[in-house]
Amino acid sequence: FGANLNSDEVAVAGASNVSTTAGIDGTAALAGQAGIAAGDSFDITYNGTTTTVTINAGETLADIASEISAITGVTATATTTGTNDTLTITSSVADRDVVITNNNNTPLTALGFTGPFPNTLAATYTAGDLASGTIAEDNTMPVTIYDSLGSAHTVNLQVVKLGQNRWGFELTGNTTAGQLDATDHPNGLIQAGTITFDGSGNLQSFDGVAATIGAVTVGTTGDLTDADISAEWTNGSDASAINLDFGTIGLGNGITQFAAGADANGNNVDYTTHFINQNGAQAGTMVNYALTEEGFLQIEFANGVKRPVYKLAIATFEAADEMENHTGNVYRQTRESGDYLLREPGLNGAGNVVASALEGSNVDLAEEFTNMIVTQRAYSANTKTITTTDEMLDELIRIKR
Repeated sequence: FGANLNSDEVAVAGASNVSTTAGIDGTAALAGQAGIAAGDSFDITYNGTTTTVTINAGETLADIASEISAITGVTATATTTGTNDTLTITSSVADRDVVITNNNNTPLTALGFTGPFPNTLAATYTAGDLASGTIAEDNTMPVTIYDSLGSAHTVNLQVVKLGQNRWGFELTGNTTAGQLDATDHPNGLIQAGTITFDGSGNLQSFDGVAATIGAVTVGTTGDLTDADISAEWTNGSDASAINLDFGTIGLGNGITQFAAGADANGNNVDYTTHFINQNGAQAGTMVNYALTEEGFLQIEFANGVKRPVYKLAIATFEAADEMENHTGNVYRQTRESGDYLLREPGLNGAGNVVASALEGSNVDLAEEFTNMIVTQRAYSANTKTITTTDEMLDELIRIKR
């Protein structure tokens, strides 16, 4: 699957917690205000990593906001009006929790952040939100896949930007008759996950996230680079094992993330599907067959699929000159020629297969032309004998008369 996701897309907003203490002057040193002292600290935990933020003497609210913003997965802003200033801590990745906790003394409580602590800035996107409609997708790309009976099903690759270089995706379908099994795929969800990119717009990771909808777990968690995704249908076909190939990690040969381009008319094209290649097809009957140069017997079906079903083997001999010559350009294996060895066409001395072609003559043309002339002369002489005999009979008849 090859497509471009617009890097300029606005990400889903993360959760925030805002301080509310009155009388804070954001332009003055924070220590000494609202009962906060130099050395007070609090922890911020993101994706299993905890960072401690310490309020040092002379640091303002804006200084603390800068320190927080330097932490991966979180941003902070401070007002600087000089009266009743506030500090806002926001999760910058919509699908990850951020936990804030008092460490040394209680500076978070003193600033009026919402407690109790630890306090979690809960993810604003969870796997399955696109399928349920809780979160609106940024773009939907339809793909047609085929089950084991050859029936076509349209599934949608939905994407939403979750943060810088980070996207959520959900593969969804519909649960009408003959389509997805609603019990195994509530809301039509097949698989959810995340896609991340490096600073050059190339694919960095492609991971699945299991979604819990009611009492049902949909999809798998972990690297999906070579993993199969299961889809259950209600038309009697076997479950489909779908493998999504978004390209090579570190390269831009599949899904990429670049700023929106422009079409021939100068209009921005936020999302572009470059190609969709698949090895599935609808049911089809055989319409033709042919041999390839590699020796494959290739069958062509009415649905456009060409499939090799057999490979022709070519026999070679260690001493081909020692084979016994028979009439009609036929040679027979002998003890001196050795046993035959079956090889693939074009390899290790075996010839190539040339389909739909007549073999050129391998006889001595001069000798064959000579034999043809001799035969022609003999035929001419025989016809003269018949002519002479006929004339003699005519003469005898005239004598009788």
